[in-house]
Order: sequence, then C-alpha cells, then structure tokens
Amino acid sequence: MERLQDARIKTVFMGFRAMYDRGYETPDTTAHMIEMTDAYLKNPVKGLRQRQNVLYQMCLQWGGDQHADGLYEAFFGIHEALRLKGAGAGRLETYSGGVTQRWITRPLMIKPDLLSPEEEAYFMPYIFNIHEEEARQDYIDLAGSRMVPGGMPPTRSDPRLPAVGTVVSLLRLAAQRLEACTETPQAKWLRNIARSIRVWTNLLRTANHFYSAQIIRDHRMEALSGPAVIPSKDPTWTGDEHLLAFNEIRRDELDNTVELISMLEEYGLDLIIRADSVEDADPFQLEPALKDHLNRKIEIMRAHWRDGERYLTSPFK
Repeated sequence: MERLQDARIKTVFMGFRAMYDRGYETPDTTAHMIEMTDAYLKNPVKGLRQRQNVLYQMCLQWGGDQHADGLYEAFFGIHEALRLKGAGAGRLETYSGGVTQRWITRPLMIKPDLLSPEEEAYFMPYIFNIHEEEARQDYIDLAGSRMVPGGMPPTRSDPRLPAVGTVVSLLRLAAQRLEACTETPQAKWLRNIARSIRVWTNLLRTANHFYSAQIIRDHRMEALSGPAVIPSKDPTWTGDEHLLAFNEIRRDELDNTVELISMLEEYGLDLIIRADSVEDADPFQLEPALKDHLNRKIEIMRAHWRDGERYLTSPFK
C-alpha cells in the first residue's frame, strides 16, 4: 500500500473475488482487508521496520497481549513461505492444476490411458483442454503450453520440487500458531484462516505430485507407449528407478488425499468454493460431490496400483 503515497495514483480498485468470479472472500476477511486499508490511509508508513510495527499493532488488536507474538510470527511465516514458494516453485499452481486440470479429484496414474470411460467420467469433462487426449495424457498441459515451475528439480530420479516440502512445513507451523489464538474475539476468523492454509498446503502437495509424475512419464514415454512386456529373467535389486520414484510419489498422493478427506470431514466444505449443482460445475469451479469424488480417486488408484509393472521393471522383477 506504500504506492498509495504516490500523488499520481488517484483511484484504487479492491477486489474480493476468486478466479473468474466463481467465488468470493468471506465477509469477515473482506472486512479486515478494508479495515487494514483504512488504517493505512489514516496513518501511512514507509519501509520494512515501520511496516512490521503496523503488523504487530494489528496482531495486538486481533490477538491481545496473550496472542500478539504468536499471531505476528504466524503472519510473518505465511509471508516468508509464499516468498519461498514463488522462488522455488513459482508456476506450480494449485488453481490452474488443481481445479482446471482436476488434480484434486482425478487419480494419479502412470498410464492414464488405461482408465475406462466409466472411470474417467467423473473428472474428464471438467478438464480445461479442447483436446481430449492431451487432457488425458499430459498432467501439466496449461492452455496449450506447459506448466514449468521456476525451481529446478533435483538430479535424482524423483523430480519433486524440494522447496514445496519446506513451504508446507512453514505453513503448517503458521496454522498451529493461528489455531492457538483461542481466547480472542477473532478466534473463529483466525481458525478459518488456519484451516484454509491446511487445505491449501494439501493441494500444493498434490500439485507437486502430479507435476513430478508427469516428468517421470515424459522420461519413460517410449516404454509406457509400447506393449506390456515381461521383464528379463536377470535379477535386479533396483529395477527401473523411475518406477520406484513414481510409486513413492503415488503413495504420498494417496495418503494426501486421505488427509484431505479427513480435513473436510472435520471442517466441512464451507471453505472450498464449489458449484451449487452438477450442471454449474466447470473447469474453473469444483463439482458439488467433492468428497465422493475424492473417495472415487482413491478407489481407482488402488485398482490400478500395479499398472506400471506391466511396462517398467520392478525390483527383483
């Protein structure tokens, strides 16, 4: 908001909507954002130290003396986590991938083309892609280009972006600090922020899994595009390292999906924007039966758990 001190700026537009007007911020968050803007206009500051002083005063107002320090560290931690995410995984998008590619609900497969039409029916129509086969085969297709995060993947066979793990840890710590602010009039609002952060970190992990799985599929596309094979009778302790990495990523995604279902059962679905009806769901808005589709995702992944072994060699066959 320091830019508001520039005399050339005459008009400011404030928006409280989600992507493409599919949803809006909660009234309490909107009120706090307007409150912060109004406070700044009445007492403008400049520079990092003064900004931090303003932040701490807001934490005193929202958390009182008992929770101000924890609240300050939570908000500062969120800021630092998002800075790290931007530097280490900038284009790893939970919305463009999670919603428009339906990573949230679609099963993570080493060979998506092995799914039957019945298994695809609950997610394929919602994927934002005019080419059905591209929607099926390329998890990181983004409006005709490719989603390539800013951070370089590690050199080992597992291409997951290391920064994501650190970001998730920082955000979970911030959520704990927000949840600890129980004796304050803003406790409900802070708890909802914490819950939203926990859901978002879950979706960030899903994004990392689908991105990495596609990189593995790219590396082994020739073998995965060919016929199913019986591996050599020569024993191998390691098998195909890409298969092992995929299996590890897929297991993490299965556990991550179970965790999301548990959170939704505890928190409810109010913090996730969904369509009111099946007819209103589209590539930019999740379907109403989100929890049912998450369970369907787990069911299909388990049914296809050994697909990779038909094309890539497993350890000791």
